[in-house]
This record gives sequence, structure tokens and C-alpha cells, in this order.
Amino acid sequence: MKYATVGAGLFAILACFSACSGSHTGSSSASSSPDAGVSTMLPDAGSNVCSADSDCPGQLCDALSGKCVACKAASDCGLDKECTAGRCVDATCVPNSTFCRGGSISKCGPDGSTSTPSQHCTTDQFCLEKDNAATCSATACTPGATLCSGNLATLCLPDGSGPAPGGNDCSASKQACYSGGCRDLICTPGKKLCDNAALYFCSDAGTSRALLDSCNPGQACDAIVGACQPRVCEPGKLGCDSTRIVTCNDAGTGWNQSGTDCAKKSNTTCVAGACAPIACSAPT
Repeated sequence: MKYATVGAGLFAILACFSACSGSHTGSSSASSSPDAGVSTMLPDAGSNVCSADSDCPGQLCDALSGKCVACKAASDCGLDKECTAGRCVDATCVPNSTFCRGGSISKCGPDGSTSTPSQHCTTDQFCLEKDNAATCSATACTPGATLCSGNLATLCLPDGSGPAPGGNDCSASKQACYSGGCRDLICTPGKKLCDNAALYFCSDAGTSRALLDSCNPGQACDAIVGACQPRVCEPGKLGCDSTRIVTCNDAGTGWNQSGTDCAKKSNTTCVAGACAPIACSAPT
């Protein structure tokens, strides 16, 4: 999507003074779509109005939004996908780790953006995870090992059949249980986050983070997109998308529609992020 800059807006006014060739044709057009929207956000999951799955051939009906979507839960997307905003997308994970998903062991790719099934546990086996590694086991847990039962830090029973009753409730100290211990939360589990010019994945139940990518010069970390993106503007700066006022997003990687469509005001257009009077009009 192309956006008019301050210079483009000033050029529009100068062109209008010199030629008086039109009232709005001097402004560059960023998009032919009716709404610039948020350039870095996922689009709406679906557009068809529905009340039941039968209203959505080949899709599902999301009762909350009343729209047809590709998925409502991770189970609708297969072993190597997750459901995000009604769409099946690659599951983010700790790079090069193995983890349990749907009764199978999956291998995370080197950049953390893709994963592939690597081993399926048999019907009499359990998939166990520890320290970013998954294994198929004959027992539900390792006898005597520390583990988490929900947010309770406890031990595995001596016969490996499951967690011992009771334990330390990590919620009481506003912590999260990971590997059988209570740890401080530092991020939102499973989400991407930025720290300076680096992109991280929040792992270990929100108690640690794994580096996904380091941004190159001229790039910025965009947590919403979940990637390093070209820096195109100064965060918070106002600009123009044709006749509409837009604001550079917090990462400096795109523009958000934030203000008035100046075309809806009498005899004005957008210049340098504000509505300005049109200096001349097209000849009759």
C-alpha cells in the first residue's frame, strides 16, 4: 500500500497553483480500497453472515462474530497449524525444539515460524515435554520428577501414573508453573514480542523468551505482524493516505487510519497529516 507523504501533499498544492487542473487529483492515492484500516493487523476472519455451520460451505460459523471462518480451534487446523483470527496459520514455537501436539511429537523450524510432525506416539504411550524436548513415554510422567498440574507445582507419582495430589499453587504468588516450579511471568505465553530490534517468542508458560529474529538496519521489529519489517515512517507522525489522515504505527512499519477523511469536509484535502483548504478548483 502506498501512502502520500508530506512532500507529496505539498507537491499537490503547488501543482494546483500552477495548473489549477483539479481539486483532488494532486494528492497521491495510497489504495483503491474504501478503508485504509490498520496495515499490520490481520483482516477480518470472514465476511459471510451466518447462524450455523450449514450457512458456510466448506467453513465453520463463528457464533460470536456471526461470520464464516476457516477454524474455531487448533483442532480444526491439523497438527502443524494453529487457529488465529479464524484462520489456520503456522504455529509459532521455540526454534529447533520438539513439543507435543495432538498426541504426536512435532519439530519446530529454525526460525520458529513453522513446525512439522516428527513422531506419532502409539495408543499406549503418552507424549511428555521437558526443557523444550518431547518424548513418547509408557508412563504419564517420569516417576518422582517435578511437574505441573495446571498451575500447581507438584511431583509425579512413584508409578508414573500422574501428578501427586496437592502441591504449591503458583497462582497464589501470581506466578506460573513450569517444569514443576513457580516462576515469575515476563510475557504472554505463545505470543511474539519485541525488545529493541529483536523479535522473541514467549515460551515456557510465559516465564522465558526465545529469540526468533534480529532486525537488520533499516528494519523495525513489529510484534503485531510478528516479523522484522522495513521502517517506512516515524512512529506517531501524521501523514496522508489520499484525502485521509493517517498515523505511523508504534513500530514505524506502516500507517493506521486515525483521522478524518478530508474529502468529507467542504473544500479541503489532506496535506501533511491535516485537512487544508483547496487552493483552486478545476476549470469549468
